[in-house]
Amino acid sequence: MNSARSALGGSLPSLFEQICDVIKRLVQWIFSWAQSFMNNAASGPAITMDTGRRVRIGKQIAEGGFSYVFEATEDESTAGSNQQLYALKQIRCPEPNMLQECREEAAVHRATMGHPNILPLLGFTVVDDIAYMLFPRMNRSLRAEINHRILEAPGDIYNVSRAPWNEVDVLNLFLEIARGLQALHNAHYSHRDVKVENIMFEHANSIRTPVLMDFGSVGPIREEVNTRRQALNIVDRASQHTTMPYRPPELFEGGVRAGDPPVDFASVDMWSLGCTFFAVLFGASPGESEFSRTNGRIRIVDCTQLKVLGGLPKLPPKCCAASWYSHDILLLIEQMLVQDRHQRPSLTQIMKQIEALIHKMGGRVVELETMDHMADENGDDFHSLLSANRGFP
Repeated sequence: MNSARSALGGSLPSLFEQICDVIKRLVQWIFSWAQSFMNNAASGPAITMDTGRRVRIGKQIAEGGFSYVFEATEDESTAGSNQQLYALKQIRCPEPNMLQECREEAAVHRATMGHPNILPLLGFTVVDDIAYMLFPRMNRSLRAEINHRILEAPGDIYNVSRAPWNEVDVLNLFLEIARGLQALHNAHYSHRDVKVENIMFEHANSIRTPVLMDFGSVGPIREEVNTRRQALNIVDRASQHTTMPYRPPELFEGGVRAGDPPVDFASVDMWSLGCTFFAVLFGASPGESEFSRTNGRIRIVDCTQLKVLGGLPKLPPKCCAASWYSHDILLLIEQMLVQDRHQRPSLTQIMKQIEALIHKMGGRVVELETMDHMADENGDDFHSLLSANRGFP
């Protein structure tokens, strides 16, 4: 018994070490398998764009309706050491008209290609009734920046007179957004869904060079309303494509009637731009905003046609937020949000006023950027990428 116990005791350390070694190897194998699985999951199928650029689909970063947006990277076979991240928009097109709409959206990008305040399309293709659009990867939305400065700001910003934005900085931001919209109008298109969610920044810590995106709602600059059917169609499309808190009065029911002058959608974009500027300053569009009567704190409410027709919400005159911005900036937005579409200023007029205000405040008007700052890690600037992307269908 003693000899048996001695023999068993002598073998226990060796057996224990063997078991530990097996467990260690098993854990390492599981970890390696899991890492390989995640890498494969983050590196989906490769898609070849019409420009010859081949990218591999990564993780999903956004979705909405029939579309999804994925991170994408250059495929290993063509990338070399390039680790540039892209955004790949995938649109499922179960109906032929949806595929045509995607092609039209791509055509709008082609018409405005090269403008620094328009998100550039780097490739387009269709695979099995699924359209793919390749864009540079933008790292922050204007909505996220507004949330950071106002809606989710640390402390109580409503108890201090210091504004969330420097006025010259915010006016230059307005100017650059307006430049992008002007490029669209110069190509004889209207955006029809200008809002803070459709404006992005390349860098997470900078408001330099905002870009206008999402041309899925784009249409011609003017539309006739000779018949009741035309008037109803305009309002119906607006209900589907123009976000309500940014929608002007003429695009609600009864806003236009048969026999009215043609709808100038540049004026529609002007209203949406004014709502966007208001949202930048205070946190949300006027159609979805109410201010506390005590301290001016913003409250997000449901947008209705009646609220849009009710005019701009007013801040209590003695609250801190009422002194955030100068009368000149607030007057600028009031001019953009005139209820009568025929009385709204043109985009050119607003841009001149913005520049004049910047000079009046002793600031410097930001120059029109080039695309040189958007270079990938191989040093390839986007001029070469854009020139290679002018020929897609």
